[in-house]
This record gives sequence, C-alpha cells and structure tokens, in this order.
Amino acid sequence: MPRLSLVDEACEVLGLPPGTTDADEVQRVFKKLAVRWHPDKHPDNVQEATARFAEISAARDLLLDPPPAAFHAPPAAGAHAASAAADRRATEQRSNELRAFANDVSAAVADCSLPNAAALFAEHKLWAVWVCSTCDLICCRLRKDKYSCLCNHRLGAHDAARGFRCAERGCGCKGFEFQVQTDHEPHKCRCKHAAKDHGPSAPWACKRAGCGCVGFDSPWQCNCGHACGEHRVAYVQQYITPRCREWVTPGLRKETVELANKFRARSPRTRAAFIQRAAAARAAGMPSYKAMHRAARLSAASAEVDASDAVDADATAAAAAAAATVAAAAAAAAAAPDEASEPEAVRCEECAPAAPSRDGVEDAATAA
Repeated sequence: MPRLSLVDEACEVLGLPPGTTDADEVQRVFKKLAVRWHPDKHPDNVQEATARFAEISAARDLLLDPPPAAFHAPPAAGAHAASAAADRRATEQRSNELRAFANDVSAAVADCSLPNAAALFAEHKLWAVWVCSTCDLICCRLRKDKYSCLCNHRLGAHDAARGFRCAERGCGCKGFEFQVQTDHEPHKCRCKHAAKDHGPSAPWACKRAGCGCVGFDSPWQCNCGHACGEHRVAYVQQYITPRCREWVTPGLRKETVELANKFRARSPRTRAAFIQRAAAARAAGMPSYKAMHRAARLSAASAEVDASDAVDADATAAAAAAAATVAAAAAAAAAAPDEASEPEAVRCEECAPAAPSRDGVEDAATAA
C-alpha cells in the first residue's frame, strides 16, 4: 500500500479528495464535522468524541497552512536515497512559494490610502510581514496577537487605518517596527539593553544613562543568512489563516551548521562526555555546561570572599577586645591615688606621745 503525505492523510480524515487545500472547502467540511463530533453532543462517550474533535481540528489546521514537507509522502524502505534529492528540491520550491513577496501594499498603508484597511486587518486579509531586503522574500509572518513593536505594544494595538501608528494612549510610535522574537523573550540590542530601555520612536535611541547607543540594532542573524538590519516590515493584502506558521525561512544558519559539523568531527568518547555534561547541566537547571561551570566558579569566589570577610571580622573583634582591655586598664589607673601626692601621716609609736591610761585620767580628774 503506498504511503500518504501529511496533506493526503489530513484530507482523508476530513473526507476530502487528496491534495485539497482550498480554504473555503476545508472550513466548510470542518464545521460540519465539528458540529457532529463536538464533545458536548456525546455525553456518554466524551473521550472518543474529544479525540475525534482534536483529530479533525489538527487536520483542518494542517490543510489551511501546510508546511512544504507535508506535500510529499515519506519514501518506502530502500528508496530513501533515490528520492531524497527530489524531496529536497520539492520542499525548497514549496518554501519559496510560501516566502514569495507578492501583493505588496506598503506604500498605500504608509500614506493611509488603502481602502478599508482596518476591516482587512481585522479579517486577516492584511498582514504585516518581515521581509529580507537582500533575498526579497518573506522570513516571518507577524501575528497581531503575538509579536510586538519596539514601542513594546502588540501589532494588534496599532491602527491599520493610520499607517499602523500605535493606538495606545501616550505612545509616540509612528509606525510598527518588528521587535525580533524567536523564542519567549525578545532579542536585545547590541548595547545589551532591551527594547523597553530604548525610545518609543525612530531611531529608537537607548535611554539608559551613560549608554551611547543611538538606535536599536539586534545582533541576531536570520536563518536566511542576513542580519536584522537587512530586513524591513512590509504589508501584503492577502488572506492568511491566523493559525499560520510564522517563521517560513527554511534551513539552518551557517553558524549552526558549522557547530554541528564540529561536533560530529569529535571522537565518540568526546561526544559522549559532552552529552553527559549537557545532561548534568540540564539536571542542575542550567542552559549549558559552561553556564553551570561559570556559576560554580562564581559560587566558589563568593565563598572565598565570605571567608575573607569572616577572618577580617574576627580580627576586628580581637582588636576591639584589646582596645577595650587597654581602656579598662587606663580607667583603673586613673582611679588609683597619685604617687606624687603627699602621703598620709603614719603613726610612729616611738615619736608620738603615749596615750594616757585610764588610771591617769581618773587621777587628774580627782586632783582638779
């Protein structure tokens, strides 16, 4: 039995003819099946209905925006080498179709002359795209609920009818400028500061005290092989499903390929040690072994500083105790009598007259 491509499998799930990618037809069939298999309509068999509903939803999403490789069936056993080159050529062709920069209305958007721009933007018929000026191809399709401007407001917060000026109150942004984000966190400028630390309008100068950055410039390089500065935000008038794949640039960057080849050139023992170190770093919650090693060195240095501070504290306490002892001795010495002062009179039994006896005192009284 011949193996099917992902597109043909999705068509089979929805009951469509093989190769169908027409958006209207896919949506029509999906709505019919969604009503039929919604879990609320199967209270006695919720688990099966939920699985079926998820299956048709995944098939719908794939057919609305299929990746290039989804059009080609996986090769049969023993035929991989023969069909690999043909598959690569077909995938590259399909990728170029996805990246084709057509229906450009950037000029009309800039001078606010595009009719019904706000309505088109709301219906996903007007899209902002990140275009490589060198390749003249689309690298990223910007979803309005996900990607932000350098003014730190989402694309959806910009007014399409006014040339995509920011509609947020008090924001001075005069046009959407893509804040490059390939993961959860946006990229930083070459000055090591985030976009929020830069001005709200072009040229997006850094606001940090002492920073000489005159404009935001990310050092990141796109998969197309060109820097961020060689890209621009443009606008195309065409319908693209909101569930589309944003980054449509295929392949890997040159630096990534070189790093992979360097890793493959290592001996099996070295590669195994590298993998073990990477696993240990992940287990420790660190992004890499180097980061874990750096954290360990910083921790050891901090411990040495703490120990040195403790020794200094002990020495300071000993000095303070010695000073207290000296002060106590000085106070005791100040309270003692002065040797140079006149000594007390000392009674000399030989020189001093003898005290009269009691009988003598009585005789004197009688005589008187």
